[in-house]
Amino acid sequence: MAVESIRRLLKSNLGIMMLSSGIWRIGFSMTMPFWALYVVHLGGNYVHVGLISTVGSAMGLIPSLLGGYFADAYGRKKMVYISSVILALTQSLYFLAPSWEWLLVAQSINAIFGGLRHPAFSALIADSTDSDSRALGFGMWQSLPQVFGLFSPYLIGLLMDNYGIITAQRWAYMTSLSMGLIGAYMRGKYLEETISVQEERLSVVSILKNSFSDFRDTYSSISRQIWVMIIIGGLFQFGASTAVMFMVTYATEDVILLSAAQWGLINTASQIVSMLITLPISMLIDRYGRIKPVIFSLLTTPILIGGFLLSRNFTWTFTFYIFLTIIGIVGGVAGQALFVDYSPKQHRGRIYGLTNFIGATQSFNTQMIGGFTIIGAVASIIGGTLYQNISYASPFILMASIIGFSGVFGLIFLREPEKRET
Repeated sequence: MAVESIRRLLKSNLGIMMLSSGIWRIGFSMTMPFWALYVVHLGGNYVHVGLISTVGSAMGLIPSLLGGYFADAYGRKKMVYISSVILALTQSLYFLAPSWEWLLVAQSINAIFGGLRHPAFSALIADSTDSDSRALGFGMWQSLPQVFGLFSPYLIGLLMDNYGIITAQRWAYMTSLSMGLIGAYMRGKYLEETISVQEERLSVVSILKNSFSDFRDTYSSISRQIWVMIIIGGLFQFGASTAVMFMVTYATEDVILLSAAQWGLINTASQIVSMLITLPISMLIDRYGRIKPVIFSLLTTPILIGGFLLSRNFTWTFTFYIFLTIIGIVGGVAGQALFVDYSPKQHRGRIYGLTNFIGATQSFNTQMIGGFTIIGAVASIIGGTLYQNISYASPFILMASIIGFSGVFGLIFLREPEKRET
């Protein structure tokens, strides 16, 4: 049964999305683990790291809402394809940046088109799963694309140690540009639309009017349990956004003093572990339910954050980061599947647009935190200020406290759905 489900999912849109995202990830896995270092070595400081994320979050807010409307009204495929092309081309701005201020421009453009794409992107993935194998589908989505970028963090870490952070990261962004264009082409050519789309052309004013009118209908369709998930996701996003971006600087330049290659090796090992265990965990979640894994993940994550914070050598850093990976997979797969279980298909794009606008993640995995949101904007600047002016540990302590609280909240209010949405 599981083999048949995997074969069917691989032949669907999900298979195309996994392959195209895997190609994109070759470059992404070279840049993402070292983002804060790139900002600092272009002349910024830790507050600037948070500021860039905050500006990006602000620029992506309205596009997130419009993207939800476009995804449901005009189709998932078109939005995913066009935005993917533009996002790939945006990598050239990161490559060319002579100073950290240029990253504000690059991140703003990235946020606008990322916000437009995200609801369609998420809805397309969700539409490609069914209620009986939903966790398996999300597990495949989380694990299989990582195969392509498996050794990217370690290889770019070696190049950074030998050629310098700026030079190596410029090569990484050029790689990301090339791989992104290949992935975008595949999505435009091979994806199939999952909903009926309207043919009429509307003015900008009509689009805005319809967007907010339709969101009123979507708002009324949101169940109590979706709101509970949104609150938990918002808390998790806020907590993680205060500190995750500083894990690389905490581990390399400020406290633990690992080399770039060692940090890259830890990220590579994390991806190997993720690839090996995600599918078995996903099948267990499909069989035994989503709530208990979500709660277990939320309550365990703060303990592992504390372990990372206290690490002072490669071995302990490696150990706690790998355990964070494992527990993040449990919370990430179960959380995404549970959220879709609650979400009506006809409103799914707009629900994702709303949650992306607010910043309520559905994946309770610290290593998958991203996007440009209200919550992320506030948390990023708070985290940067704490890291720069109070202590290196302070944003991590705040992160652990808030995620722990979200787990207690979920323990009290979350319930398994009586009927899972298709």
